[in-house]
Amino acid sequence: MRNRLLQSWQGAGLLGDRAAAIRVQQSQALARIISVLLGLSYLAAHSPAFMGHWPTWLVAAGLYIAIQLASLFWLHASPWSASRLLLLPLVDAAYTGLAMWMDGGHASPVQLFFYLIIFSNATRYGNVMLAYTQALSFLAMGVVGALSFHDPRLALDWPWLALQLAALAFIPAYAHGIGRRLEEAETGRARAETQSVSLLDGMPAPAFVYAPDEQGEPRILHANPAIGAISAWTPLTLAGHFVDAIAAPEDGVEMRRQCAQGLGDAGGAPRSFFVRGRDAQGEPRRLQCQVMPIHWQGKEAGLCLMADVTERDRLSENLDAAHRTGYVASLVAGLTHDFRNILTHILGNAEVLRMETGDEEFQQKLDVIIEAAERGSDMITHLLNISKPRQGSPSLFRLQDTLPPIVNLARVKLPIHVSLACKLADDLPPLLGQPAQIDQVILNLVDNAAHAIGDEEGDILIEADARAEHPLDAKDAPAIRIAVRDSGHGIAEEDLPNIFRPFWTSHAEDGGTGLGMAMVKRIVEWHHGKVDVDSAPGAGATITVWLPAATEAEARAPAAEPPARPARAAIGRLQPWRILLVDDDPEVLRVHASMLQRMGQQVVTAANGREGAEIFRARADDIDLVITDYRMPEMNGLEMIRAIRAIRPDALILMITGYGEDVDVRECVRQRAHVLHKPVSFQKLATEIGALQMQAGDAGAPRAAAK
Repeated sequence: MRNRLLQSWQGAGLLGDRAAAIRVQQSQALARIISVLLGLSYLAAHSPAFMGHWPTWLVAAGLYIAIQLASLFWLHASPWSASRLLLLPLVDAAYTGLAMWMDGGHASPVQLFFYLIIFSNATRYGNVMLAYTQALSFLAMGVVGALSFHDPRLALDWPWLALQLAALAFIPAYAHGIGRRLEEAETGRARAETQSVSLLDGMPAPAFVYAPDEQGEPRILHANPAIGAISAWTPLTLAGHFVDAIAAPEDGVEMRRQCAQGLGDAGGAPRSFFVRGRDAQGEPRRLQCQVMPIHWQGKEAGLCLMADVTERDRLSENLDAAHRTGYVASLVAGLTHDFRNILTHILGNAEVLRMETGDEEFQQKLDVIIEAAERGSDMITHLLNISKPRQGSPSLFRLQDTLPPIVNLARVKLPIHVSLACKLADDLPPLLGQPAQIDQVILNLVDNAAHAIGDEEGDILIEADARAEHPLDAKDAPAIRIAVRDSGHGIAEEDLPNIFRPFWTSHAEDGGTGLGMAMVKRIVEWHHGKVDVDSAPGAGATITVWLPAATEAEARAPAAEPPARPARAAIGRLQPWRILLVDDDPEVLRVHASMLQRMGQQVVTAANGREGAEIFRARADDIDLVITDYRMPEMNGLEMIRAIRAIRPDALILMITGYGEDVDVRECVRQRAHVLHKPVSFQKLATEIGALQMQAGDAGAPRAAAK
């Protein structure tokens, strides 16, 4: 019985919460005292027997009140006493039965107090106390009926007594059933919330959940343990603070604004931005954030996923020089490979968990995480496009779409003492050109402005609008003006003629290459624009880029159709193949193996290219498909493909890699390997395998399947 009572305490949320347990029982004691005083008032006005025995009744009432007051002292000494929880309803039932007998027997309206006893205990402590107080009330009513039968002064109405007993049995029982369903629903909701918290806490990436307070300001509700890797906070100490506690003071307003706007983005894409912060050692960190609205513990909230991109950016601080030498291309490829592996962990585990749960609300939360991971993959692709701009056909684009992401990217490259703001007009006409190259112009100008500010605190402002009056040749059409203004030391008059000369720089000691402004001029002139410089020593500088807006004919021209892709097979029911899966990341290996097994495939795993080649050599006739990563120790994916081709030239090979268009990856394609880029979803992987099975079916059954 004690264990059942403890479970009722736990179900009511009172077990372990001393203050709440005391508060609930204090309110019940006060309600009992008020009830006995009301009962005395009723008996004094209605019961003839009361006036003949009023001293006895007053003593009985005083004793009842004394019991309640004593329970209050007992309560502070032992808030979770099972004895007190059982004793007090017994006293309630006894006093109610005695009052009924004095008021004329079982027909007395005092019987309503039985329902008050039952439901007051049930609502506070759950169904265990409902059943207990129902049994006590039933017993007390039976005793009153027996006394009425033996007391010649009282008339016993057998049908009415039977109806009263039936009501005592049925009404609480009906409420008991409703209560059980409510408890089961609450238990299911609590289980889903616990799973949500566990999923959040298990993420390798820092993340937190936030919600608006009474003033509408976003405050953190829960943070996962990984948050300690990018800040001086722990999950417990961070809860309750404003969201800008994660960011540096210079970016606090931006953090609050982005998180607040993210709460209203229901149904849209996750909101991405960059801020700066400091870790536990006080070192500056550059943080990439994604926010999206979610439902959290019954309320509207927001989820913020974060990634520390400090080390990546430290290795690419001089983006212009890296373009000249080709170093950053391979560096970014390696970094995106690692980050895409992290996204693979998140996406793969979320998809597997989604397939394992039947809770629709929980599946919706997992869909948000899956969408965020896919959005992160798109951002990585955007970074690759910036790091390797290509000459090619121009396309229509709007600065309203491309400028905010690149401003966020530029912000995290800045020293922590430099703030960056952007004023973007809403009605800008479209441009005809290459968005990645315009992004490069913005990055170069912001980097140049940061060097001009130096080690002092300063501000950089980017303005973009449309002007009817401008220095371009096409005076009959508006031009786009992009101005980058800084509060630095300005440009000396004698240096102004040199700033666009290749390899000329005024800050070579700070790592300047002299290519930034030359690249800006080249890109702007390729877009048929002009660059203006306005500066004076000690007064900062303003670099203004003028670009022609797209003409009406260009804006109306149909977009070029993307090249046709080969038809993909519907997923349907895949043939059971034996697949050799090769990856050096154990978590990626586990996630992809789990996906393949859920597709009905037999999986053989290898931890590197050399091990994969040895397994294939031993079981070449049994392997239908090889799925491999590219970058691995001992033997990379390309070397393993060549080894497999030497063993069996017709082997089917699928490469799943985090690299972009790397030279060696393109060589893998020439080796007849199919390529997918991480993170790969269950749908994408199943579709690709289905297409390979259709291809194999056209060429003849695979070896293992044919057996």
